[in-house]
Amino acid sequence: MMSSVNPQRKLQLVADSSQHFELFVAFATDDQEHINQHFGTCKALSIYGVDRHQASVAEVVQFSQLASGHDQGKLQARYDALHDCAAVYCNAIGPSAIAQLVSQGVQPLKVAAGHAIQQAITELQMQLTEEPKGWLGKALRRGTSQHHQSKALTDLLDESW
Repeated sequence: MMSSVNPQRKLQLVADSSQHFELFVAFATDDQEHINQHFGTCKALSIYGVDRHQASVAEVVQFSQLASGHDQGKLQARYDALHDCAAVYCNAIGPSAIAQLVSQGVQPLKVAAGHAIQQAITELQMQLTEEPKGWLGKALRRGTSQHHQSKALTDLLDESW
C-alpha cells in the first residue's frame, strides 16, 4: 500500500466567474517568484491561470518536509495538486515522475534555477499568441475538446425529456 503525503497548506483563490483561462500551469518554488525547486522535493507549487492577455495565481499548495529517498508515495500529493494543470515548471525531475505526469496529461518543463515565474508566464503568453505547437498545442486542443464535451452534456441535460 502506498502512503500518500497530504499538502501541509493549500491556498485557493476564489475565481471571478467572468474569468476564463486557456490553461493552468504550475511552478515549483520556495519564494513564489522564482522557479527554484526540484519537483519531487519542492516546498510549494504555485498554480497560475494563463491566457493570451492575463495571468493570475489560482492556487498555492505548500508541502510538509519529506524524508529523503525515492518513495513514490511522497509524490502523490504533488501529482494530485496538478490535476487541472497542462504543465509544471521545475529545475529538476526524476524519470518516474516524468512518466507519471505525462500519463496524466501534465507536461514537465525543466528550466534553469532562478528563472522568474513572471518571465516564464510572459514566454508562455507569447507562444499562445502564435500557433501553439508541441505540448502547448496538445493541451489547448485537449482543453477545447473537454469544453465542447461539457457544453454538449449540459445542452443534452437541458433538453426536455
